[in-house]
Amino acid sequence: DLGSSHFGSRARARGHTSRTQAMGRVIRGSRKGKSLIFSAKTRLRKGAVKLRAVDYAERHGFMKGLVKNIIHDPGRGAPMCEVV
Repeated sequence: DLGSSHFGSRARARGHTSRTQAMGRVIRGSRKGKSLIFSAKTRLRKGAVKLRAVDYAERHGFMKGLVKNIIHDPGRGAPMCEVV
């Protein structure tokens, strides 16, 4: 019964409703906040990707290298490789 709620008939006439009524979802960003369970797991990351040092011929021609290793980095969507 709406008449027995905390708000009277005057409050209902202004558009206010009962306090127990659902107001929608909580925004995801505010729900996560500073919680530790939503933080990124950075312990196993490999680090920043860098270009290797090139000599004069490679600067003025094309780069040539040998792929030594293909690595999975947990923080990336693509594999990384070691070029020597």
